[in-house]
Amino acid sequence: MITPEITIKRALLFSLCLHAILFVVTGPRFQRKTIRYWISTPVELVSLPSTETAKVKPAEPVKPVPEKKKTEEVKKIPEKKAEPKKEVIVVKPKEKVAAPKPEEKAASQPAPVPAAPVKTQSTAIVPDVNDFPFLYYLNIIQKKVTANWNFDYEGTVHQKVVVFFKIDKTGKVYDQKVEKSSGIAFLDQSAVRAVLLSSPFPPLPEEYSGNFLGVHFGFEFKKEG
Repeated sequence: MITPEITIKRALLFSLCLHAILFVVTGPRFQRKTIRYWISTPVELVSLPSTETAKVKPAEPVKPVPEKKKTEEVKKIPEKKAEPKKEVIVVKPKEKVAAPKPEEKAASQPAPVPAAPVKTQSTAIVPDVNDFPFLYYLNIIQKKVTANWNFDYEGTVHQKVVVFFKIDKTGKVYDQKVEKSSGIAFLDQSAVRAVLLSSPFPPLPEEYSGNFLGVHFGFEFKKEG
């Protein structure tokens, strides 16, 4: 039979073994814990002033610190503007020019240029039939003969010459002659030549009943200078 002492011893051994095992398992954890110390300081409580009595003064603006003036100031030299150059005009005294002699004066003047001679030519036409109604036909004859007349003469002259000629139905000229001479053979010949160079003229108008038309053609030549 087991006595109570033996059971107590067994329980003690068992508890010791159990504590030893717990110590081995949990021992390192307890070693890692740090010990914290708390230090307390005494604090005195002071009552705050009331908001009505206490007035907060606004902070004064900070004044900028004036910079130190330089002991030496550099004076600016004003730039001089370039003055415009003044041209100096030297006035020379007028030299007295001797009056030219009459001979020298006449020699210095250019010789007068002679005026170009003025030449004018004009013509006139008169039919040999009274009240010839076909004025357009007479104008054709006068323009054609005037265009073919070319004459020139040296010296001053003013002369007239009249040439008479006939125009048939077809417009050809025949029986031309100098009716009134100018006294200058070259002028008379130039007038007859102008009539012959103008032939033939257009045919006579169909309304004209005559077989031919007689024409008195006057040439006037004038040259001055």
